[in-house]
Amino acid sequence: MVMGRLHTALVTAVLWAGSTMPTAGEVLYGFTAFPHDLTSDAVDQVHARVLPNATLYAQHMDQCLPWHAALDGSAFPAWLENNLAEVRARKTAAQTLYVAMTPTANDRRSMAAACGDEEGEERTLPRVLRGARFDAPAVESAYVNYVRRIIDALHPAYVNIGIEMSELALKHPEEWPAFEALFRHTVDALRQSHPDVNVGLELVLQSIMKPSVADMVKPAAEYGDYVGISFYPYGGAYGELFKAPALPPPPEQWRTPLRFLRKWTSKPIAIAETGYTTANVRLDVGGGLNFPGDEVLQKAFLEDLIDVAVRDSYLFVVWFVPIDYAKLLAKFEQIGKAADWMKIWVYTGLFDSQLRTKSAFEIWGRWRDQAAVAKAQPRF
Repeated sequence: MVMGRLHTALVTAVLWAGSTMPTAGEVLYGFTAFPHDLTSDAVDQVHARVLPNATLYAQHMDQCLPWHAALDGSAFPAWLENNLAEVRARKTAAQTLYVAMTPTANDRRSMAAACGDEEGEERTLPRVLRGARFDAPAVESAYVNYVRRIIDALHPAYVNIGIEMSELALKHPEEWPAFEALFRHTVDALRQSHPDVNVGLELVLQSIMKPSVADMVKPAAEYGDYVGISFYPYGGAYGELFKAPALPPPPEQWRTPLRFLRKWTSKPIAIAETGYTTANVRLDVGGGLNFPGDEVLQKAFLEDLIDVAVRDSYLFVVWFVPIDYAKLLAKFEQIGKAADWMKIWVYTGLFDSQLRTKSAFEIWGRWRDQAAVAKAQPRF
């Protein structure tokens, strides 16, 4: 699915105590700090839940891009600098940092909008970038500068420099070569300036199950240090709109794609974003799409995902939404800024909108004893 993003935490007895420092060789696990409400308390509440339960802190930067500053070396907008400072302040020393960035808008095709002086505002793209291909020299130079500055500000161990880019190959294959050139150029530049940072490209798992897409994106994906994956198995109906293969009913809905993935590449794998809805969702696109789900399926998916991640030695797994964001969505609807696609992930949290744990949350604790997971008899 094309993952557009909303962007900008009361500890209870169910939260685990103790350090989350990972053991060498174990799968890192964590969340984004996606807020569930438009309040400062919500930001504190989500961090109070994700920080004790994660060895990975995920920062997903999928809004505008400060193209002007990236081109001329001027300061980033103050709000962006403040956001970066908050990430540095919130992440604990026990957590590895992963940062996702992309040069594209939410359609995974257009140039990302230029950031304005205030958060949520946009400004006109620099003249040299208007109508430019992704492999244009000005785009390549600006994007490398941007990514380098984000790395210098946050010091991540892992960066993703193209979010869900298999969607470009799926829908507009003729435009893929220009993006691939930008990706390779950026990887080469980062290997010169930041050789200790692992660089990857994110693909939608359902989309690369289409042979023509798989063949097109694989050379670029394997040019990076790892293959990042976006996987929301309950949303397979969306991929079908664009001729991605249909997914079977659960549990093969996720087991079949995960088996495919390990055979498809020998590169290290990371689940860059995932989740499963615990309530049915309907979108008014393509004549109406239904995304079914419940707590039983969410729990089953997470249990299988942990088993596969440990068995196949994934680098990390990011559960994208920690807390259901029905309150956030309602407020966006009140101010006229809600979009239909925002419903897709609203019930994918491991906590409901009242901050109560869902049944899958107990499965999350299996990350803490990966040796036991590895020793257990395979269930499928």
